[in-house]
Amino acid sequence: MNLTGKWKGTKELYFKPDDTPLQSESKLTVAPLANGAFLQLTYTWKYKETEHEGVMLICTKGVNQSATAAWGDSFHQSGCLMHLEGHMDGEGGVDVAGAYAAPPGPDWGWRIVLRVEGADRLSLIMYNIWPEGQEDLAVKIPFYRD
Repeated sequence: MNLTGKWKGTKELYFKPDDTPLQSESKLTVAPLANGAFLQLTYTWKYKETEHEGVMLICTKGVNQSATAAWGDSFHQSGCLMHLEGHMDGEGGVDVAGAYAAPPGPDWGWRIVLRVEGADRLSLIMYNIWPEGQEDLAVKIPFYRD
């Protein structure tokens, strides 16, 4: 499925699993890079009137449909890209996970799912993963073609 183009949606940001999410308008641009070898996602959103941006570069490879990604976001992290690994889901989406340092304790995990839900709809969903393995929904953005 061709995801290239501009998308819009409403970002839901969860600080705690049972809290009401904070919402903001979000825009997404999806573009192929390097003759189609990579897929670049760039998105914008707001938190307390401050604009934030994120970028993800995805590569899928091999017959086993493995996927790798590099991700950065001006709110969720600063100063470095997170490396994520996972797989394609068979519908053109990906499910990838990485880790981040949380000193003085152990590293935490972060999982990003790009779910294709039709020609004109996709979702970007992010989970925070406790060191013990529990996953909490952190971000959910249903997007529609703009």
